[in-house]
Amino acid sequence: MTSSALFLTGASGFVGRSFLSKLPTSLAPQVMCLSRNLAASAERKASFVQGTLEASAKYLEALRGCDTVVHVAARVRRARPETVHKTNVEGTRVLLDACAAAGVRRFLYLSCASAAHPREAHDYVAQSKRDAEALVQASKLEWTILRPTLIMGYRSPMQRALTALATAKLTPMFCSGSALVQPIWSDDFADLMVEWVRGQLQPRTILEYGGPTALPLAELLTRIARTQLDRDLRKLPLPFGPTRGLLGFAGKLFLELAPAAAEDMNLFRHGSNAKSNPIWEARKQSMVTLDQMLTRFKDGPDPHPFSGH
Repeated sequence: MTSSALFLTGASGFVGRSFLSKLPTSLAPQVMCLSRNLAASAERKASFVQGTLEASAKYLEALRGCDTVVHVAARVRRARPETVHKTNVEGTRVLLDACAAAGVRRFLYLSCASAAHPREAHDYVAQSKRDAEALVQASKLEWTILRPTLIMGYRSPMQRALTALATAKLTPMFCSGSALVQPIWSDDFADLMVEWVRGQLQPRTILEYGGPTALPLAELLTRIARTQLDRDLRKLPLPFGPTRGLLGFAGKLFLELAPAAAEDMNLFRHGSNAKSNPIWEARKQSMVTLDQMLTRFKDGPDPHPFSGH
């Protein structure tokens, strides 16, 4: 596949920075990045445009001449439902319209594993991802949708959240923690995104993708507690429905002060794992193992950190 200009949204976020660090310059010599925060830009030769998805006038000119778009930007937690919808659904709609106007050919959309789950009250992120997926599929672009599981890595929001949960004096436990999760290391997922840029993934497909090991959420939290604190998990069983309803109400009143987000609890009910597929089967043996992930978290920060936070 010949190299061409690439347009990336969410470039200053965790996944965006991971992708940029793995993307060979020879594959994409010109990269245009859309970011709300230029101060958190990745350490790579790329051109940055400051703006939001909804304001296409800010980036339409940068989008012209780009053959390929990688759409990572999203609101994923700790945001009000209307904000999630505005960014994840309306922002994607505006971006797709801009792609059509700019003559973009290929489009990669980063969704999430929970988009495959049944509809749940308070799970605004999963619903917004499903709605955005529908917009992508209805477009005339050569699209691919990726649904990753829990993306782990240095400075990973998911890694920080799970570690805080596992090392708490008491860890709330819903639905016995039996739902399966399948953590994947950020570099392994970024490698898959690079393979898409190379043209190695089938267009117009939805691909679920996780790490090499699936295990119950309670077991993952226990292993984190043992690695970090050398003790077992201290569980506090709680009823799922009433607690989620209370958190949903609290989040509407004081989002930043609520102890947890209601949508986070759906991880306990549905987990986060992926269906097996030939691409995963071919790559799983070379992926970072769960034991290696836990060891890296305990040993300290990334020896080659990204800039920004």
